[in-house]
Amino acid sequence: MAFRFSYKPYTPFGHENDYAIHIVRLSPSETSLELSWLGNGKNYTVSVCSDGVAVKKATVGENKAVIDGLVPDTDYTVCVSGEKNASSRIRPFRTGNYRGTVINYLSPSDAQYDFSGRFLATPSIVRFKGDLYVSADTFGYASDKCAYNLTLLFRSKDNGKTWEYVTDLVPAFWGTLFVANNRLCILACSTESGSLLVSASDDGENWDAPVFLMYGAGHGFAGPHKSSGSMCEFGGRLWFGIECGEHSVIRFDSIIASVDKDKVMDASAWVISESRLVEHEWGGDGKGRFAIEGNIVERNGELFDLLRFQPGKALMLKVDTDNPKNAPSFYKVVNLPLGHCKFHIRKAQDGTYYAMGNTACYPRHVVRIYKSKNLEEWELVKTVEDISHLSAEQDGVQYPSFVLEDNRLYTVLRTALNGADTFHNSNATVFNVYSTEKE
Repeated sequence: MAFRFSYKPYTPFGHENDYAIHIVRLSPSETSLELSWLGNGKNYTVSVCSDGVAVKKATVGENKAVIDGLVPDTDYTVCVSGEKNASSRIRPFRTGNYRGTVINYLSPSDAQYDFSGRFLATPSIVRFKGDLYVSADTFGYASDKCAYNLTLLFRSKDNGKTWEYVTDLVPAFWGTLFVANNRLCILACSTESGSLLVSASDDGENWDAPVFLMYGAGHGFAGPHKSSGSMCEFGGRLWFGIECGEHSVIRFDSIIASVDKDKVMDASAWVISESRLVEHEWGGDGKGRFAIEGNIVERNGELFDLLRFQPGKALMLKVDTDNPKNAPSFYKVVNLPLGHCKFHIRKAQDGTYYAMGNTACYPRHVVRIYKSKNLEEWELVKTVEDISHLSAEQDGVQYPSFVLEDNRLYTVLRTALNGADTFHNSNATVFNVYSTEKE
C-alpha cells in the first residue's frame, strides 16, 4: 500500500466509521458561528445547543453554514445531521472576540483530534497560485497520549476574507509552508522531535508521500526541532534553519538544511549541515544552550539565521553558502525587542527587513512590528495586538507567520482567547492584514 500523507479527513485505524459526517472547520465570532463539513448527503441540519438544549437550527443544501444570533461570550455545542441517520461528532465552541478572522477553532474540551492533540499551534502562511494557504498543527493533553502528528490545511481565494478547509496532513508537526518549482511544499517533523520530512503538492489537495531527511526519536527525546520561520532562496538553493535538541536538557544545537530548488522531493539532494552548539559566552542566561525557531534571511549576498534567544536579544548565525555541510558560525547577538519569543522576519523588495513577534515571552499579550535596514538595528513600526487587560495565564496572541506584499503583512497568529486552556495552549488560528506604515 502506498504511503499516504493527505487525508479528507484523517481518522485513526478502527475509527473510520464512527461518524458519517465530519466537521472540519469551526469559526466562531462574537455572535455567530461559521462551519463546514465533509459528507455525502444533499441536505443537512445544523443544530446549535446551549446546556443541551437546541437554540438554533438550520437546514442547508450544501456542506457549510453560518449560524447568526448567538449570545457573546457563551459556550455552545454544534452538530450536523444528514440523510439516513448520518451525524457528526458534537463539537463545543465559545463565542467571543478572537482579534481577527478565525481560520479555524478548536475548544480545549473537543475530542475531535485526540489522537494528535487538543490545541492549535505553529501557523504558517504562503501564497500559492494566487491563493493564501495556512497550516496549523495540533498538540497536547487528552491524557498526554496524543501523537502531535496532525496538521490542518486551509485556503483563501479572496486574500483572507473567507477561508475553506483543504485537507489533513499526517504525520506533520511544526510545518513551514513554501513554494518550489511551482508546487506547494511543507517542511515539517513527523511529531515533536520526530523525523524531519518534506512533501509537495500540485494543487494543495493531493500530496506526495513524504521524503524523510533526518530521523528523530519523538517527543521526550532529542530530535529535530523547528517552527514556521522564514526560509530563503539563494544561489539556486532553498535554505532553512532548524535545530536538534530537547527541552528537558535545555539544549538545542543549530543546523542548516538546504536543497536545490528544483529537487525538493529528492532526499539525496538535501544537505543537512553539521550542528553548532550554542555557547554560554554568547550571552545566554547560563541555564542552558538554547536558541530556537530561526529565520533564514539574506543580507548583502550573505545568509544569516536569526534565532529566538534572550529577552530583547536575537542570536545571529552566519550560514556557509559555499559549503552547505558546514555548521553555521557565530556572528553576533543583536538587540531585537522580539528576541525572547518566536518572531518572523521577511525582506521587502526595497531591502527593508520586517520582523513581527511578542515583546515578552510571558505574558504573550503584545505583538509588534519592527523594521531594519541591516538586521542589527531595529526600529518600532507599530503595535498590532495588545491584550494587556486580559489574563496573563489564560490569554495570548503569539507565533506570527506572514506573507509580505507591497506594504501589507498577511498574517496568521496562534491565539488563546475566550476560554482557552492556557495562554500557550491556543484555541484559534486567526488571520489579519497589517500595514507596514509607521504609527
